[in-house]
Amino acid sequence: MKFRMRFRVGGSGLEVEDEAESTTEFFKKVTFYHSLPETCGNCGKGRIVFDHRIAQGYQFYEIKCRDCNHVLRFGQYKEDAELFAKSWVEKPSQEAPGVLHESVRGFGPR
Repeated sequence: MKFRMRFRVGGSGLEVEDEAESTTEFFKKVTFYHSLPETCGNCGKGRIVFDHRIAQGYQFYEIKCRDCNHVLRFGQYKEDAELFAKSWVEKPSQEAPGVLHESVRGFGPR
């Protein structure tokens, strides 16, 4: 079954179209989308953006706050490589050398 969802992350509204083969897969996917925050879990402001980076061959998925420098880190299940939200933590001010950094632009106010 195909489904479409609208929700907010930061100051932007997002629309996602996805597919699920069963009602359990549908629940799993909807639960993930609902876990994405509208505001920062630390300061409560809405200037948050998606972020992806690669360091030492590992991929990191985060939502970061442009106001207080906290990030919501995501883990990845071994079985199906799906993401899950972990916790908000303060991000160190310096990135490790040699880190490829890709901020996704256009999500939330700048």
